[in-house]
Amino acid sequence: RNCRTTRRRRRRRGRGDPHIRSLDGKPASDTSFVGDVVLSKTKSSSGVSPSFEVQARTIAASKTKGGTMFSAVAFKHTGAKFEAYCSSGHSYSFKHNGESTTVKDGKKTPIVNSDGNSEFTVTKNGKMVVIKEAGGITVTTGCEANGALTVILELPGKYKGKVEGVLGNYNDNKNDDDSKFVDNEADTSLFSEDEPTTPAGWKSDYQPTDAEKSAATAVCKRAGLTVEADIAFCAEDVALTGDETWASILKASEEED
Repeated sequence: RNCRTTRRRRRRRGRGDPHIRSLDGKPASDTSFVGDVVLSKTKSSSGVSPSFEVQARTIAASKTKGGTMFSAVAFKHTGAKFEAYCSSGHSYSFKHNGESTTVKDGKKTPIVNSDGNSEFTVTKNGKMVVIKEAGGITVTTGCEANGALTVILELPGKYKGKVEGVLGNYNDNKNDDDSKFVDNEADTSLFSEDEPTTPAGWKSDYQPTDAEKSAATAVCKRAGLTVEADIAFCAEDVALTGDETWASILKASEEED
């Protein structure tokens, strides 16, 4: 679900509350971690070049209930860093090496360092942004209406077995992937902006009632979701957060697949 695998590269997505699938195909979900998490980075002992790190920021997805969601992504490649922040209304803001930068809609924008070299190209089309480096590492994001960020990572085959993070070690064995967010919390954040304050009423251990679960399932089915796994994911998101927007977001994603 929400992934495409080829012989030369692998693509995996994280979205929602957040629901992820590792590079080797292990599904996971985390509804209580707030902070900056390593999605994937080269192991210090890997010897592969160029090195990279991709982090995602998770924030509270409601003010009075529970759930979390991705709100930003940071991509560090060699000596350069690019950040994308999502806010409600499909609105983006971007930073390059800690400084605000502009990415025009519908155009491919080279992100140039002070030495004149371009580490990234960034292409924005509406809510979708593609951040790519020359060697083929690609981070694609989708900024949703409620401020949630979908993140898709594509890695070339040379990184197999040489990475670590929430998205696993990319060794064709999903059973040894550690996809727990708390185990992959970033030691050093790549984000220039401070973490937003978590609402006082948000509950990391919020448990929806049976009535809330039943109502959420009905919302997701009315949105047109048909895949049972997607209905279950949708119902979890809606019940945890009280935000019915998740139903339309997940329906659009189902149609993309």
